[in-house]
Amino acid sequence: MTVTLALVKQQLRITHSDEDVLLAQYIASAKAWIERYTALNTEEAEVTDRFLSFGDYLTLTRGPFVELTGVSYLDTAGDPQTFADARFQDGRLYAPLTGWPLVQPYSTIEVTYLAGYDPYNPVPEELVQAQLLLIGHWYQNREAVAEGTFNELPLAVEALAGPFRLPTIA
Repeated sequence: MTVTLALVKQQLRITHSDEDVLLAQYIASAKAWIERYTALNTEEAEVTDRFLSFGDYLTLTRGPFVELTGVSYLDTAGDPQTFADARFQDGRLYAPLTGWPLVQPYSTIEVTYLAGYDPYNPVPEELVQAQLLLIGHWYQNREAVAEGTFNELPLAVEALAGPFRLPTIA
């Protein structure tokens, strides 16, 4: 399930359409926040990650992984090359059975892949609820700080989205 304007209005008990533009902005912002926080795409999209070397494996930055589109690099002669037969497991791309190719020093390796949820692998309900809570928080607290209070991000949002966070490399 994705977060729609109708779902948000039901969550917030809004029956008018005066704030639909504002709510649409909240929906887009909550989606972006959840995607940044978890490193998961709530909709299937093409992603390109860049690496300086192959190493034992390449850790992809977005999930859930759907399909490898291709790996492009410059070979030792400086000619562009591509392949798509690398192996994927647990958020990592491993060398094809023939091993990683040799690359030109100081060049980048680009890995292009599809990542995200789709109708056959829907967004977990906890992430939908986290988005709804975040939108509700922003709707009720329209300024960064209200006089006499400090309204930070509700703990429930992080509690719902936290278990889905992908590991990050610092």
